[in-house]
Amino acid sequence: MNTKEIPYEIRFLDDFIIPFLEKSEFINIKKDKFFDIVAEKNNKKYYFDLKIFRQYKKYYDIGFAKQQLNLISKKHVDGQFYLICLCNLSEKQREKYEGINILDLANLLYLCANDLKLKSILTNWVDYSFDSVQPYYKNIDKKDFLPIKDKDGVNYIQEIVNIGEDLIKQLENCKTGKGNDKQYERICEKCILYLFNDCLNIGIPQEITNDKFYRIDYVSKIKDGAVGFWGDIVRFYNTRYIVFEFKNYKKHIIQNNLYVTEKYLYSTALRNVAIIISRIGLGNRETQIAAGILKEHGKLILGISDEDLIEMIKKKQKGESPSEILQDKMDKFLLELTK
Repeated sequence: MNTKEIPYEIRFLDDFIIPFLEKSEFINIKKDKFFDIVAEKNNKKYYFDLKIFRQYKKYYDIGFAKQQLNLISKKHVDGQFYLICLCNLSEKQREKYEGINILDLANLLYLCANDLKLKSILTNWVDYSFDSVQPYYKNIDKKDFLPIKDKDGVNYIQEIVNIGEDLIKQLENCKTGKGNDKQYERICEKCILYLFNDCLNIGIPQEITNDKFYRIDYVSKIKDGAVGFWGDIVRFYNTRYIVFEFKNYKKHIIQNNLYVTEKYLYSTALRNVAIIISRIGLGNRETQIAAGILKEHGKLILGISDEDLIEMIKKKQKGESPSEILQDKMDKFLLELTK
């Protein structure tokens, strides 16, 4: 079955919740028709219900979920009940729902802070930036949950390094020219997922425009609460969706590529920024055209090269932010903009 056909909640249970419970030393973990998950620990049964909020909000109403859990709990008096909320509750909300065991995003972040792989999985599934979430532990019952020990941490850090090295090799080994366009596109997609998983949601490759004439290589949504480069383009360019174009040319891209890319961008779609990834980046003439597009239409098109991608990968391997290079690119482009 295509993963897109599997309900979001089921995929999140399989990808994160079950591994999280396993690493928290729960056993006999099973999906249930009344609860999302039933598990055991220390000869005691635990019932978990999951409530997912896809967007960042200042207030989340979980009252209905609490009522449901209370009704079901009356029929199952032999265990402990938990509501797992994929959202960030405020102090006032925690007080409001006092008397029920809740693990929210801040709690999960605290419990997974030392397990880099599990934290990365959680990051991938949240539709907004973790910069707006602070780990929280005061409401957590230590008899049930303790911070997960990072048994695989060193291996995961090495895995990050290894994935980066593999992507660099793929870029270096991919030949230029039309016959290798698809290969280059796939490599670039993998680079985006690797570099920006904490800032961007998983994107949609090869999106056909409504008129069936143009094909956008890759579109991704910027997570709510993003900061730095991504936060700037949301704030100053009215952009929620970022367009990526991949050009596997031996020389600089042709000028028409910029005009075609410009057609993908329009304010009503919250899509005013594009990044063109090509083998050697934009030349002086292409940069001038991009500047003209920005001045005339308010649409920002940045170009990055394989060399830039490799530099970003190396930053990621060191635990630094690869988005800083995009920020530098944008700053330089805007500072050099003439009337």
